[in-house]
Amino acid sequence: MNRLQKVLILCATFLILSTGAASAISSPSESDQIYGFEAQWVQQFAAGYVTTAPIIDDATLFVRTSGMWVGQDRPQIFAYELTGKELWNNTNQNATQHDMSPLKIIEAGQGQCGTWSKQLIVAWSDGLIESLEPMTGMRNWHYQSEVNVWGITGSLAQDADKLVAPTRTGIVSLCLADGTLIQNATTDLGWRNGVTVTDTGYLAGDENGTLWHLSRDGNLTSYPLAIGKIRHSPLLINGGIVIHAQGQGQSTIALLDENYSIINSHISGSSPAMPIMVDGYLVTGDSSELRSFDCSQNCSALSSLTFATNGEMAMGLDGQFMVPLNTAQGGWKGFTLVENGLLEHIRGFQPGFSTYTTAAPAVYSEADSDWLVLANDAGRMVVYWRGLNETNIAEEVDENLSTDNDKQNNNQIVLLVIFSSFCAILFVAGKPQQGKKFSILLILIIAVITIPTLSTQWSGKVDDLSASIDEGATNGVEAEWNQSWPEQWQDTQILIIEIDGQQQVMGGYSGYDNVLQLTTQAASDLNITISSQQSDIGTYITSFNGHQGQGWEFFVNGSRGSLAAENIAIEENTIVHWLPA
Repeated sequence: MNRLQKVLILCATFLILSTGAASAISSPSESDQIYGFEAQWVQQFAAGYVTTAPIIDDATLFVRTSGMWVGQDRPQIFAYELTGKELWNNTNQNATQHDMSPLKIIEAGQGQCGTWSKQLIVAWSDGLIESLEPMTGMRNWHYQSEVNVWGITGSLAQDADKLVAPTRTGIVSLCLADGTLIQNATTDLGWRNGVTVTDTGYLAGDENGTLWHLSRDGNLTSYPLAIGKIRHSPLLINGGIVIHAQGQGQSTIALLDENYSIINSHISGSSPAMPIMVDGYLVTGDSSELRSFDCSQNCSALSSLTFATNGEMAMGLDGQFMVPLNTAQGGWKGFTLVENGLLEHIRGFQPGFSTYTTAAPAVYSEADSDWLVLANDAGRMVVYWRGLNETNIAEEVDENLSTDNDKQNNNQIVLLVIFSSFCAILFVAGKPQQGKKFSILLILIIAVITIPTLSTQWSGKVDDLSASIDEGATNGVEAEWNQSWPEQWQDTQILIIEIDGQQQVMGGYSGYDNVLQLTTQAASDLNITISSQQSDIGTYITSFNGHQGQGWEFFVNGSRGSLAAENIAIEENTIVHWLPA
């Protein structure tokens, strides 16, 4: 092999290695634009959805996906630069339940148990607690908490040099320096029950409506409130402690004194959101309304607006607090409190397509720029920017990517011309065997260059086709209240079984914990017989009234069930719809 041939082979190797799928920022659609902001880039997560707020720290965006996981898909944590460049992502292969514990940044510090650097804390539904290095995703330390069906789903808190976590079965405190266990107290089972740090210790609620207090010296005390399930961090206010508990078909907003006794309460709608304090006033939400209270003394009601939310509320920009809309319309609404704590609706935020929304937004300001990140239950995240500098951030990124791609394309063209010319010279010079060998290599190079483009185009077609199939599959599924149903069914559990195109509907139920329980009772009331089959992962219904067909599938509030019916938890104000597969 002569020197020229060696040079050409080296060039071919460079050409192949330099050819790859460039990491391009997804462009926002016209419907993603919202007034006053520029949509910079969009991330559509391939699996799962976002049910807790993304967070931004030091111009780095962190977001997690949630869901009931089947097949090969699993929950992930992603880190991005605000311009859209992915820094890292981590997957938990052992988590299969809803991962909705909020992400938490802990600043560097030191204490009695040691010294620690800045860390990102992630708690998973398999009970794992991880401390990660924010810029790389590398693990600093970890702790495995107890699991009972699922692990951690509530928010964690920092207490000086300790991390305090509400596990599925209790409360633990860990050393921030190395994850060493300091305290481990056992309570009743909890779900999305965050922990709150007080002057005397830690507070957390459970599914039985009991408030637990763990002192720093390890004394655990229970306070049965008997007002419903406590599914948020107890909220400390000047007048005491606020709990918004979920009951059957309704909720209770309770003000507790320093001895954890109820001194005032209000009945409200079902499926409560996580309450927040805004300008010294309490704001609560549920499936029917948004309310404000003056809790300086006894939490007297001030105002209410019709609105359906049961997720996270948080402060946004311009003095507004933003509330997710948990209906098929989805999106977020911005509110403010005017004189005397009265609620006032300011504006709506509806990026992309309509769907249910649970997570609060992320906001971040630096220099003359504001950032707003919105992510919904369909796994679509849109990053917005506004500022005094008129330069569009995404345009700068696109220009850089475009320049890099142009250089890469030019290099590829030059090398292809040289390589194809050399092949032609070998044939003309009477060296057909060598010409054939280099021609085969040339064909390989062309394939390597073109396959990424063809793959991207094919992937786009497949995504479009999948979306079309999914839309067709869910056509006709009842996801919202039907005006023809009896009024007394409002805000209750409703079951629909569709047999031979005819809907059998029964509602007015309350207190059923999963799809199978509700289905069994409603089918009995409708005189519909059920056949089922046991498997390693749960009970599957095989027929209704002997109709087996190709199988049966169910939808909960319009979303397809991904696990066995007994493993899908439901709340009040839930519509379960069974259809032939």
